[in-house]
Amino acid sequence: MQLYMIGQQVKLFDPEKFNNVILRPGAMHIIMSLLGCIGTLMKCSGLEVVVAAAFGGLTGIKNGKALVRPMQAYQIVSTARYLHNDVNTCDKISDYMENARQHPMGRHWVDNLHKLMLFSDQFRLAESEED
Repeated sequence: MQLYMIGQQVKLFDPEKFNNVILRPGAMHIIMSLLGCIGTLMKCSGLEVVVAAAFGGLTGIKNGKALVRPMQAYQIVSTARYLHNDVNTCDKISDYMENARQHPMGRHWVDNLHKLMLFSDQFRLAESEED
């Protein structure tokens, strides 16, 4: 984030020279921010119980200050829900999400965990392919 601030200062120093430069945080910081959002949105939904049981605590997982552990935790929970309901294709995932959204708690889990995890997977794939 410090490099972003330095880049912004350089851009402000000579705006004519750098008028076509667009600064953005790196992929790691974007994903960490997304994971922090998931932790905040899913507070008091039962996700903490599952993650604490699987990972022996919540340090760094809920607040978005870590990358690997929360990504693993949220992917395990998301995948386990799909496997438990025999959801293994894109069409079945779409149908499962649509059916789950009929209930308020299901809508909460789909909108604030599953969709964000699918987005993070697509984002990481696009970044790795430089797309």
